[in-house]
Amino acid sequence: MKKSFKYWKREDLYREIGLSAQPNMSILADWLSATTIVDSTELIFLDKLRQRALPFIDGWNEAELQIKFISKILDLVDFDLPNYRCNSFSERYISASVQHLTLYGFADWMVAEGETEPTHPYFFMHEYKPEGEKQIDGRGQLLALMLATQALNKDDYPIYGCFIHGRMWFFVVLNDLKYEISRAYIATQSDDLQEIVKILKKQKEMIIARIKK
Repeated sequence: MKKSFKYWKREDLYREIGLSAQPNMSILADWLSATTIVDSTELIFLDKLRQRALPFIDGWNEAELQIKFISKILDLVDFDLPNYRCNSFSERYISASVQHLTLYGFADWMVAEGETEPTHPYFFMHEYKPEGEKQIDGRGQLLALMLATQALNKDDYPIYGCFIHGRMWFFVVLNDLKYEISRAYIATQSDDLQEIVKILKKQKEMIIARIKK
């Protein structure tokens, strides 16, 4: 059976594939305990970005949310790493067999090895939805994408991801058939926005360390 990422619910993944939520995963805790530095120039930029977003973010559509807010944060962290043949990619197709199923679709944004084509994905940012929009199950869609990537990568490393719903950011780790999702980080709150950037910076460091191995 073939099924696009956008139609997966977590309950379907539990039933069809055996996925299960696992509380207190050390790999998520290690990622979220980021101590990377956000310098004074970055703090000024983030505060301006947050102040501009605050009155409007709940009314932005998906494209506006991505262009006016998410992309600015990703540019600040800068996941394009030409020295390591690793770059960010948008709207790239992924398909893989997971057990008896074929999972397929497009990843909104990812970091992967490759110069012009992604060959080994590490981190996904998927389903950045406007606030108030009804959806099937954005977390289920991201987890289906991560399961497909885990099957393609064929290594023992976890897959990392982020799901965004308006001002709320959720960080996700998948390891084999176990996953955990973080609390909501509220990007219009100063402390949480700084934490989001620290977590993204740590993910960049983790990717570089993994490539060096």
